Formats: sequence, C-alpha cells, structure tokens
Amino acid sequence: VYKRQVSTQSTWDKHSLNKVLTVVFWPLTVFVILYKVFIQAVNGYITNDFAPVYDAVKQFLGGQPVYTDNYNFTNPHYLYSPSGTLLLAPFGFITNETISRWVFIGFNALCIVLASIILVKMFEFSLKPMYSALI
Repeated sequence: VYKRQVSTQSTWDKHSLNKVLTVVFWPLTVFVILYKVFIQAVNGYITNDFAPVYDAVKQFLGGQPVYTDNYNFTNPHYLYSPSGTLLLAPFGFITNETISRWVFIGFNALCIVLASIILVKMFEFSLKPMYSALI
C-alpha cells in the first residue's frame, strides 16, 4: 500500500516567492527606465531646461562670457557653477541641440543605473533578487 506523505511546507516558500517577484520586478524596472528616458524625458520639451545649458556651453566653448543674463527678465536662468559648465562642455561639441539633449538624458539615465548598481554592491547584496530591482 502506497502512503502519500504530507508536506509540512507551504507551496509558496520564501525562495519561490522571491523568484516570482524577481521575474515580475526586473522587467518592470527595465520598462520604467525605458519609459522615463525615451517617452517622458525626450518628449518633455515643454519644460526644457536644457536650452540655457546648451547655450551657455556653446558660449563657453566659443570663448564668450557665460554669465551675462539679466536675471530680472531672463527665464530660464543658467545657474551652474563654472565647474559645472566645464563638466557639461562636451555636450557643446554636438552641433544639434536636440541630439545633445538626448545624449545628456541618456548619460544621466546610465549614471543613475550605475549608481544603483554601486549602491547594491556597496552593501554586499546580489543584483539578482527582486529588491535590487526595486532600488
């Protein structure tokens, strides 16, 4: 006679739940990043604060003064420090402002992803579990 053994574990143990959540959250994280970068940021030209940055960087590369705006009526303002202008200068080598803005947005997204990876690794967590995707 065959006796069936009853398992004392539930069918949803911690390991299998973590696997399911990982499969759900990692694609969701990728899609959110892609949506934020390629839909919201690229189409967010209505609130474009990159135009004064691009103009200031072009002036900087052309040897012209950067801080000449009258802040009583000029809007939006370029308020970056000289070191910020120096760091943003490579974006001025791109002749098209729209392409330069897209490169700037992509570079920022890449830096956010890399900073998240460094944060996870700094606390000695694995990148595979679902809570890494939640960061």
